Amino acid sequence: MKHEIALLCYILRGVTDMDLICERLRGIREDSDLTQGKLAKLLFTNRQRISKIERGKIGPTASDLVAYHQIFHVSADYLLGLTHDPRPDPRKKDR
Repeated sequence: MKHEIALLCYILRGVTDMDLICERLRGIREDSDLTQGKLAKLLFTNRQRISKIERGKIGPTASDLVAYHQIFHVSADYLLGLTHDPRPDPRKKDR
């Protein structure tokens, strides 16, 4: 919940570029060889909603961003465009 609130605050303050967020969400899904349909099942939503998020027609919710963080093991800062490093904690070495 703490992470969700922090993500929402970043978005509401306009710190992020929504086009970049959408591009990163699409990119990490494609890099993981997941279809929009398979990701939709993981997120308990439908493929059309994933498509709209990836095209920037609707914004991802804070819950969506938390789910992407958990599913794809990327940092919230990366998803929000605050860093170019997708690792959850760049100070930690890859496992």
